[in-house]
Amino acid sequence: MSDIIRGKKEVLIIERELNELIHEYDMFFQGHERIEPTKKRQKLKRDILNLQTLRINNPIIKQKAANLTHKFALFQGKWDGIWLRIEKGTYKIDRYKMKIHNKLKGKENPPKNVENNENKPQAKNYDKLLNKYEVTQRLLGVNKELNKEVLSKKLQQQAEILKKKYKAKDIDFKVIVKNGKATIKPILIKD
Repeated sequence: MSDIIRGKKEVLIIERELNELIHEYDMFFQGHERIEPTKKRQKLKRDILNLQTLRINNPIIKQKAANLTHKFALFQGKWDGIWLRIEKGTYKIDRYKMKIHNKLKGKENPPKNVENNENKPQAKNYDKLLNKYEVTQRLLGVNKELNKEVLSKKLQQQAEILKKKYKAKDIDFKVIVKNGKATIKPILIKD
């Protein structure tokens, strides 16, 4: 089968699967589903990577494949951002549910420990991020040992500077590969 015909079929299948995955994640984050569809997400990620290896000469199919890749990347960022807000306790749906739950119990204000955790600046644990950075560097051929304590302190200082400069609520970091080198990119969280 030629790459053009195969590419057209793959694009249609991936488009359908992506729309199903978006729906399933919406249902999961609203609380209608109990299990996150991670297996489907990983399968779709592999399918998109396979699609990118095909040689597609048809500009319409090529553009549609690029749009699907971009759409998937955007939704991955959205889902990861929602997980981050859930972990911090700032996800709107969870806060709304907690408010209703407290009203039903007769409490008007949320528990004091939740308010104190939000207002009190805490030192973040960057171990997971630095492990990912180290693994990415090794995959790229850089076998250098990292001083994780020093890097963690630098990331904390940079986060504080960026919070003040951009008036962000919080700063998160992400490992990216740019020009063949692994770097840590800050991400502003405004809400």
